[in-house]
Amino acid sequence: MDLAADAIISLMVVAVTTVVVDATALATYLEDVAVTALVVAAVIL
Repeated sequence: MDLAADAIISLMVVAVTTVVVDATALATYLEDVAVTALVVAAVIL
């Protein structure tokens, strides 16, 4: 029973960590896209 509980907790921790890392990567990507768009707009204008 304890092993099952530990396994579930471990899986949840991994899942949460993965989501947080993905969200951070996505935020960084969107930030890069926004900066690139601003630079392109500045060059065009």
